[in-house]
Amino acid sequence: MSEKINQALSPEQQELERRREKIKLAQELIDSNETFAFPGFDPGYVDEMRIERDDPDLAGFLTPMHDLLTKLQNEGFKVSLGDNPESGNVFVLPKSSTDIVMDGVLIRCLASEGVNDERLLKLISI
Repeated sequence: MSEKINQALSPEQQELERRREKIKLAQELIDSNETFAFPGFDPGYVDEMRIERDDPDLAGFLTPMHDLLTKLQNEGFKVSLGDNPESGNVFVLPKSSTDIVMDGVLIRCLASEGVNDERLLKLISI
């Protein structure tokens, strides 16, 4: 049924619905205060992330890739909507971090293999 409804929506309305769904799922995970095991990054994003995070010109602005990986593997991660929740940008952070600029990674960069939480899987994919 929802597929028929989505077909009747304009592309802008579909995007708005997708964003609302993302925000709702993310907020559920935030409210649950859950910590998730780090599944690794999707290989399609690793090289780009490494180049950006290890750029000497950005030292002090972004946590270097090796340090971020170590934090995520040791602590697990939590979900965050960031400073502008209405944007629909969903981030993951090491459990102990509150600094999205230094430590935040868009949730779509996570590997989905090994993720057991259906809400988390959906967030990674949308």
